[in-house]
Amino acid sequence: MKSVEWRGMAITIEQLDNRYREKNATIILGENILLKFVPEKSVFDRNDSLRELISTQNFLLGEGPKNIGQMVNLSNRIKKRLEHHIQSQELAGSFLKKDRSGKPDIGFFERHIKPDLIAGVKKLEDLSQAVDKLEDSFPRRLGRSAPHYFCDNCIAYIGTDIAPSKCTICGSAINIHSAVRNLRYLEPDVFDYLGGKWFEDYIGKIFESNGWKVWKHGSVMGTSGEKHPIDVLAANNKTANVLVAECKISQDSFADKDMLAFKARWHEISAAHGFFIVLGNDERGELQTKRIFARTPGLCFLSGMGGMTDAQIYEQITSEIA
Repeated sequence: MKSVEWRGMAITIEQLDNRYREKNATIILGENILLKFVPEKSVFDRNDSLRELISTQNFLLGEGPKNIGQMVNLSNRIKKRLEHHIQSQELAGSFLKKDRSGKPDIGFFERHIKPDLIAGVKKLEDLSQAVDKLEDSFPRRLGRSAPHYFCDNCIAYIGTDIAPSKCTICGSAINIHSAVRNLRYLEPDVFDYLGGKWFEDYIGKIFESNGWKVWKHGSVMGTSGEKHPIDVLAANNKTANVLVAECKISQDSFADKDMLAFKARWHEISAAHGFFIVLGNDERGELQTKRIFARTPGLCFLSGMGGMTDAQIYEQITSEIA
């Protein structure tokens, strides 16, 4: 158990041991505040490449956020392209097996379906090469290369990592050397993380580097006993400030209802300050919640963090606290 003195009020932070049902839960106790924070499992905790990415100083100043968005987009296009390929090969299978007379319609397949399947595999390779090239802009590689097998005869996608001996669509024998295409993309957990959660860790890192105790990706039990999802919870024992933050990548990732939900969580948690932080610019003046935030002491809406140094971001946030 750790106790610190905050401007005359005792704050106790107790890390519960593994005998507790919710591992790594933290109790934060002080004057007018009693919180229990329970973290969620995150790929960040076990991925060295992601941790090094987040630790990069002034990462938002350059092309980093844009390149992350491109990586996510390319990986999503590879996923969608594979799904489309599978749907097309199912159609191909109906012609390879039989036509209306009960015989295989090889001619129709060769003229109208096979060329599209070949072009689809070429597009997959091009997207994979784009991922590989883009990864050079990051401190460490973020994607995964995996063998994907396509039948030489009918171009059907027949599996990843391990190829069957025969094609499940046309029945041809599989030559694993000519059938393989090594595709590079983000694995699902990394894909989800880079879709937005990375910005939460980055904001948390800025607070940590300035002496704050930070908890990320979890839930907080407030005064009513109800659990509330929280992106960032931070406490400063020098200034006696406790804050919560919601972090979004762009204006397309939230609306009025999301800001109102955050306002309700902030009120329930009883933190002194609540920040709704957006990486990109948000110029939607029609959002009523912005006006509500502006006239609510303790609440603040910030956007346009991209292109700023870590020090500038911290200064902008803390200037709202002073």
